[in-house]
Amino acid sequence: FNSRLSYKKGASIIHMLRQEVGNDSLFFNILSTFLASNGANNVSGADFRDHAEEKTGKDFTQFFDQWYYGQGYPIHTIRWDHRNDTLYINSLQTPSSETPFFNILLEFQVSGENIDTIMSFRQDANYNQWQVYLPGRINLIQPDPHQWLLMDHSDISIMEETDNDMGFTVVPNPAHDKIRIETSINKIINKYSLFLANSEGKIILRRESYSPIEEINLISYPAGMYFVIIKSGRSTIHKKLIVN
Repeated sequence: FNSRLSYKKGASIIHMLRQEVGNDSLFFNILSTFLASNGANNVSGADFRDHAEEKTGKDFTQFFDQWYYGQGYPIHTIRWDHRNDTLYINSLQTPSSETPFFNILLEFQVSGENIDTIMSFRQDANYNQWQVYLPGRINLIQPDPHQWLLMDHSDISIMEETDNDMGFTVVPNPAHDKIRIETSINKIINKYSLFLANSEGKIILRRESYSPIEEINLISYPAGMYFVIIKSGRSTIHKKLIVN
């Protein structure tokens, strides 16, 4: 690769591509054949992308647009719960720089009583919710356990504990023309971030505030299901909202 990439970013792209290919024999064949054909040549990321696509039959345009041509990396806030033998994971992705969104395959190490497994989910929107049937007792989940990704996570927390700590309410719900996000004045010491995501997980509103009461006008949004996400310090809550 040329000097467009730092060594760290270049190495991270190779690791992430290995995960996306999903077949180590094929992945190392991609590397060895590309090196054999171009070892003495000046090559670009586009050359390597085309070679990987030829070998795998997959389209890596979005992957290279994000990681090679884009800037920054994703920051994830993870909330999880385990009840009725079902694991629930909510993931909010915010970018560190100009690239607005990174479509990634995100692995989780899930550990607990008689449980030690790795699960993979596709983050295909800023806000994703996943659930999987998993009997047993879960003590811990760890995102990106093999450190495949160039990413950061600002918080990993259990849903019920976080909701009880923060004390935010969203009223009315269901709503029609507007909602209020309220909390005790004593709860707000630092700035918090407020997000509104549509049913597909796309962030359609983002606001920073110190106020104990915030209003969101919903007139321009169609009826349907939305998610209100409030991030304060290292704590985050996610609330479902119905707009009539």
